Amino acid sequence: MGAGMNEQLEQFQAIPMSWQRAAAAYPLVRLHDASVSLDKWLRFVRRHCGPAHPRAGLIAIRDCRDIVHALFSYRVDFDLHNRKRLCVANLIVAHVPGSQIDEAVAASTRNISAELGCHTISAEQPFRPATGPWKRCPTAEALTRRIGQNGRLH
Repeated sequence: MGAGMNEQLEQFQAIPMSWQRAAAAYPLVRLHDASVSLDKWLRFVRRHCGPAHPRAGLIAIRDCRDIVHALFSYRVDFDLHNRKRLCVANLIVAHVPGSQIDEAVAASTRNISAELGCHTISAEQPFRPATGPWKRCPTAEALTRRIGQNGRLH
């Protein structure tokens, strides 16, 4: 990896989301879906974070100014061979031209997977609406391509 790319990756930091930090991520959530109120977002965070969920949580990717550029939920599940699998869902990303946010998301999922002893990573895809055009998040598509068919992040 070149020095320039390293500097850009270092500009992002993955942090576990907590109820106390949830308000800082709300502008990104609101940009993604204006129908999600702050109260609804805080309820979602409470249900997915904290000591009651040792194998699940929310991760925020922030920059050095403390602005949240991405977030996702994760949980540990098991495959048919009873091996741990990290499941990534609810991926929201603010794409800024020239940033390395996709790489920061991929790196944080690899780190969480390793910390939790998971053998594979899967990215959940939301159901597509029955009508109208639908475009996937570029980060979700990039993460899916990197995971590949064997479930391992490249």
